[in-house]
Amino acid sequence: MASRATLMFVLVLILPVSCSLAQTRGGRAINWAAVFNTTRLTAGILRVPYKELFASMDGNNIVATTGDQQATGWANLVVYKLRGDFSLNYMVTVSQLTNTEVPVSAAIHVGPAGSNGPEIMRFERANWRRFNPNAKRLVTRTTQGNNYMLSGTYSATSEDKIISGETVKQLILAILQDPRQFYIVVKTPAYPLGAIRGQLRVSSK
Repeated sequence: MASRATLMFVLVLILPVSCSLAQTRGGRAINWAAVFNTTRLTAGILRVPYKELFASMDGNNIVATTGDQQATGWANLVVYKLRGDFSLNYMVTVSQLTNTEVPVSAAIHVGPAGSNGPEIMRFERANWRRFNPNAKRLVTRTTQGNNYMLSGTYSATSEDKIISGETVKQLILAILQDPRQFYIVVKTPAYPLGAIRGQLRVSSK
């Protein structure tokens, strides 16, 4: 059984990380640590975030066409590093899509603000869930409100989902080198080239 001193050490290490992830987005407090289960034990080793990124998305950021002028969104990416390997936890929220629109895809593309670029990493489309931002909980598809949430993980076992052919580690290292050269775009049936978009940035604590 772990000693009291050992337990205190773990708590001192975990609490600052968890508290730093309790952020406010759009006037709503979101506990990202709870969403991502951010501090983890992997094979008996305490794993904490290596880097955190975000993107604020809206229809005005869509390039060369018109996006959804009503919708907004937010993406949070948490990168982990363990024994030289990298993994990426992601969460994407989309709010106030026009009419009965539903998101069909969300992906990371290469390209600075004001330009379009190729898609390199696509998030799992089957994981979209409808939610009520005011109730801060997931809801059924029959509930009013056109708001959706997508979350998942990329790791070395996710290579089949990479569009560009690189490994997860290679892509994560490229993104971390200059996040502003990458963006996230969410597409819907009415906006096949993009409903909302936002450039990646490093989260400040």
